[in-house]
Amino acid sequence: QPEGGKHTYWRIDKVDIVSKWSAIYRCTSMAPPENVLVPGRQTWHVQLFAKIGDNSEDLVRREYTPISTTKQWEQGKCDLLVKIYPDGEMTSWLRTKRPGHELLFSNPRATLQVPSLTVDASLEAFSSVLLVVGGTGITAALQVLEQYCNADMQGIPVTLIYSCRRDDVLMAQAIDTWALASSQGGQSRKAILALTDTMGSASPSFPFAIAPERSELDKTFSGLRIIDGRVSEDFLFGELVALPKPIRTVVCGPEAMNVAVESMLGNSPCAASLLITVLEA
Repeated sequence: QPEGGKHTYWRIDKVDIVSKWSAIYRCTSMAPPENVLVPGRQTWHVQLFAKIGDNSEDLVRREYTPISTTKQWEQGKCDLLVKIYPDGEMTSWLRTKRPGHELLFSNPRATLQVPSLTVDASLEAFSSVLLVVGGTGITAALQVLEQYCNADMQGIPVTLIYSCRRDDVLMAQAIDTWALASSQGGQSRKAILALTDTMGSASPSFPFAIAPERSELDKTFSGLRIIDGRVSEDFLFGELVALPKPIRTVVCGPEAMNVAVESMLGNSPCAASLLITVLEA
């Protein structure tokens, strides 16, 4: 057992392959789960622990943001969306696990405070929110979108820019549903999907999964604006200009993406009006 905090074993009930690289692990608690977070005022994550290798005495630990809710956690259900990296120690281990296997999770831990979207509570005022996320960083963004559906935050416009590889589009239906709900009045919402090239010669973890064509995405998701290529400086500037200032900006993706986006934000004409939070996915 790892030291510090409460930990619970969870059984994998089902593994849903959702792209050539990613899968959702749907789990049920083996014991009554605990949740000490304040409902509706924090986004959250869990730690997954694993003993990897026959001779290893130390537990490997990684943090994951569930796509299920804290209420579902309290009911003994937790869904993790995981990208399986070919050279990833934890994800390569997880790739071998099937329904019936058990996983060791920590209790929920706070990621960001709500509504400030900062690690520690903040009273800095802002007039809109911009989320720039990549890959499985979409899981952190979905929690923010869920929290900002609350009545007391309906007046704050939210723009989501989600960058992913063409063969690893994740949670598009959930994003589309969120964006389309703005047409019913209330919160101003915009969702942009930026499709980048595939990983070239790398062999995907789930080669038989079908990656939707761009035309299929356009036809299926009317709430998404879909663009080709990485998020450029000019494109990002255009979205910043359109939002009321100041802007709470949350960046969440792989380290290289975070560095690039943070640099673009710092070079933007709106830089002085940005309150930036960076999370690594």
